[in-house]
Amino acid sequence: MALVPSNRPEKAQWWNPGKYFAVRRKTPIELRSYTNIYAILSIFLFIFTLWAVMDETLTRRPWKGVQEDFKQFKITRLNLEIKKELHKLNPADTMALHKEIRSLEKEMASDAYKAKLSKIEDYDKKIVTAQRDYTFTKSLADEKYYILDEARTAHTDTTSKSKTLRELEKTMAVQQQVVDSLQKLRADIAGQVLPTDRKLKEVVRVHDSVFAPVIVLKRKRDAAEQMTIAVRQTMLVNYEKTNFNNLKMRVDRCVTCHLGYDDELFKNDTLISTDEAQIKAWRKSNKYNDKDHYSVLKLGPNKDTVVAQVTTVFRMHPNINLLIKGHKVGEPSGNGVLGCTSCHAGQGGSLVSAEFAHGFEHHWPEPLATGHYVETSCRNCHAGKMDFEGAKYITMGKKLFTDFGCYGCHNAPGYDGMPQQAPSLLNITKKVTPEWMYQWISNPRGWSHNTRMPNFMFSQHEVSAAVAYLTDQAKTGSYTAVAHYPGGGDAVHGKQVFGDVGCIGCHAIDEYKAESRVKEANDFGPDLNKIGSKVTPEWLFDWIKNPKNYHMESRMPSLRLSDDEARDLTAYLIQHKGSNDSVHSNLAEDIRNPALIKEGEKLIRTYGCFGCHQIKGMEDEAKVSVSLVTFGKKTPGELFYGNVPGEVLGHFRSEFKKIGLPLGQVDEEATHEHQDWYTWVAGKMKNSRIYQTERIAQKMPNFQMSDEEAYAITVLLKGFNGQYISPSYSDNTDDPNQQGLDRGRMFAHWNNCVGCHKIENAGGYIGQYIQDAMFRPPLLTPEGDKVQEIWLRGFLRGPTPIRPWLKVRMPTFGFSDSSITVATRYFLATKARPFVLTDYQFVADQNLLGAGKELFDQLKCLSCHIQATGGAPQIAPNLELTRHRLRPDWVVSWLHNPEAQQAGTRMPAFWGTPDKGMTTLYPTILGGDPELQIRAVRDYVYSIGSDNLPPSSPYAVINGKDHYVYPNGRYDIFLTNGTIVNDNQPITPATAPQSAPPAKSGTKHAAKTSSPGQRTAAR
Repeated sequence: MALVPSNRPEKAQWWNPGKYFAVRRKTPIELRSYTNIYAILSIFLFIFTLWAVMDETLTRRPWKGVQEDFKQFKITRLNLEIKKELHKLNPADTMALHKEIRSLEKEMASDAYKAKLSKIEDYDKKIVTAQRDYTFTKSLADEKYYILDEARTAHTDTTSKSKTLRELEKTMAVQQQVVDSLQKLRADIAGQVLPTDRKLKEVVRVHDSVFAPVIVLKRKRDAAEQMTIAVRQTMLVNYEKTNFNNLKMRVDRCVTCHLGYDDELFKNDTLISTDEAQIKAWRKSNKYNDKDHYSVLKLGPNKDTVVAQVTTVFRMHPNINLLIKGHKVGEPSGNGVLGCTSCHAGQGGSLVSAEFAHGFEHHWPEPLATGHYVETSCRNCHAGKMDFEGAKYITMGKKLFTDFGCYGCHNAPGYDGMPQQAPSLLNITKKVTPEWMYQWISNPRGWSHNTRMPNFMFSQHEVSAAVAYLTDQAKTGSYTAVAHYPGGGDAVHGKQVFGDVGCIGCHAIDEYKAESRVKEANDFGPDLNKIGSKVTPEWLFDWIKNPKNYHMESRMPSLRLSDDEARDLTAYLIQHKGSNDSVHSNLAEDIRNPALIKEGEKLIRTYGCFGCHQIKGMEDEAKVSVSLVTFGKKTPGELFYGNVPGEVLGHFRSEFKKIGLPLGQVDEEATHEHQDWYTWVAGKMKNSRIYQTERIAQKMPNFQMSDEEAYAITVLLKGFNGQYISPSYSDNTDDPNQQGLDRGRMFAHWNNCVGCHKIENAGGYIGQYIQDAMFRPPLLTPEGDKVQEIWLRGFLRGPTPIRPWLKVRMPTFGFSDSSITVATRYFLATKARPFVLTDYQFVADQNLLGAGKELFDQLKCLSCHIQATGGAPQIAPNLELTRHRLRPDWVVSWLHNPEAQQAGTRMPAFWGTPDKGMTTLYPTILGGDPELQIRAVRDYVYSIGSDNLPPSSPYAVINGKDHYVYPNGRYDIFLTNGTIVNDNQPITPATAPQSAPPAKSGTKHAAKTSSPGQRTAAR
């Protein structure tokens, strides 16, 4: 038989791709098979899917392992804490409790006890059945009674109905007896069981109170065992803006790993010991003692103190009340609820790895803020603050930036319209000599080690040129002394005046030393230890008497010194002299050279001296250096490093680390030759012209900053990032009260109010030189609630003595109306009060004035206070000023609790305090009501010095006789000598008083009255 050719296509061998596809091309499309291709692709798909799942669950979710670790770590820690608490208990007591509980439980588990419980249960069932039968019978009886009552109304025969009702009532009586009998039997059995049950409950209660700390810890351990492994995040809705100026959300997932941030179980220092055996035993007993959970450090001069420290990932956040609870971290998402990245920055939404989450990647703009650089974020939300609680370096940096006058050359956020920082040079030759100017400009810190004036590193020729120009332009100065120094003076008394009137609040001299360059306390004004070699006594005398005469914008206030005080103070100051280290022999001749004068003008204009000083002809010059508004966001590529080698930049980083102020962490892989933002700024602060080259000149002077000052400035500059935070999460700068706070805080710093006074819990530095708190300047924290706005404005315009016993004087600053408004708004804003100038026309309650007068006398108020008509000691304010000075509502708060208004006050709380309970004083006055008595004293004090004088006594004529009327409407009967015959007689309509008699002085109750709500009974 002949073979028939097959129509089937040639079979392709899939393991030979070349032949396979050659054969496949010859095969018709409808006959081609895709089985092998799909099988291979399916295998690849399965492999890649498996890899993706493993990568997602194992590689990309390391936080799961962290949470599992934390869970076990917390359970272990809680077990350790439980053991510690158990060791604190007395074993004998706990054994006795346990023994008693077991004994009672054993008794309750006995057959006899169970039999009694069973009987009680049986009786309960029988009682329920008997009561049900009684209830049913009663329902029938009620029905029959209704029918009987209807029959009686209809006047029909009721015999059978009455008989049926009586039978039902008899049945009810029998059923009630059955119920009562069963209840009595049950009560007898329960009486045998109840004492044991009560005793067990009491023993358990005592046990729980003894073991309360252990029980709490066990509950925490149970909760930890039930902890779920899940992503934890905070949604900050409409938090910040995009580059297109649109509000956007921020997602913060940091607490997915940092689970112990608010748990006191994970405080930083868990164990501190000098005993090696103890630390070894602790490590042995603690399962988690490796580097992932604890680091063991050796501290102390001899390295003999061992500290076991919880590592950062599980450590509790420091200062949680302020930084966590105060910022609502961890609360449900909403307005004002912040996340970790709000302060710490980083890539809060990332969970892939710690490096990603902390933002140490080349292209992430906000890596984790490390060390004190976390403080930079404070000004993102609180740009107007001067003092940041718990944030030392942003506070120091902001004050140094202000006090160094950096804004004179640079535009900076929050410094628009700021006045010049340094003294006017319009009349400089009337104050100092050219020789002194030459020495000062050559080396400012050579003259005063604490000065904020920088060194411009001028050559001798340049210094001469600057002196020549300043001397020449001062020729047209208009200054003329108005107070003329008579000569002489007592320097010893002058030193006493310097200390007494408050000069030590701003200036350093002799033993009143100043070390900081922040303009606060006695660092505020210039150091006066060489003042005698700087100025003449004639200029100094006139300056002390009237600083505004020399310079209208001067911050130096007038202390209203008498001529004798000013002369003695001048004699004291002028004896403090220093040596001239920089001498120019031909200076007097050189400074008259017109070419040198012209050169000096160009030099001063180039270096921007007009940014800090008032210089004639340069009032409208622009700032000479770059804007710093977004300087903190600059990348290393935007900074010029000159020819500075990497090892020098690296040296800055290592040096700051040595002193415990490490510069911010950066992505090392993306950093070339240590060229990062932090090293650039640190180098610039330490040597302002370090990046200068022969072609790129730099003009910034050298402020000769200490390492700490340079570090503080870098912290502030890092905060100049231009970031917008929604008002829902930050201080609303459009809010009038917030504006009042921001401007007022700068005002208080600018004028050194904090040198003498404590405001918002900051300042009061002069107090360190005044031992007795009674003689220190008053606390101004409550000022916004305390004083009347109109009085405050008048006082700031022209202070008058309030506390005559104080030697320290409130100076006359000569504030403008706008400055007074800033101060007034500030004090009101600290108490969230609107800026309203209220005219307090307080009208005292006439019915309280008499009682107020008596209380005033009984409390002996004039033993401390003074008033126009008397009060000898003068150790408390003049009460005649009260009605013009203090707010009426504040006086009530003050009398309620003086200590709460001003800590350390000597004013007693006569009526106790609201938080601890009010005390009744003098029960016969105003019914002993503390609130009413406080109001009465307030009203009487407000009447002092006015025409609103209180009546001498609240007498009334009753039945033709003179009586004292109590607030409750009862009255006393008096004889002519004032003694009481019948106390507290009720008033009847027949005995109602007809009219009040003339005042009776000298009687026992000569100043009592009724309350407003109780006057009717005495009419």
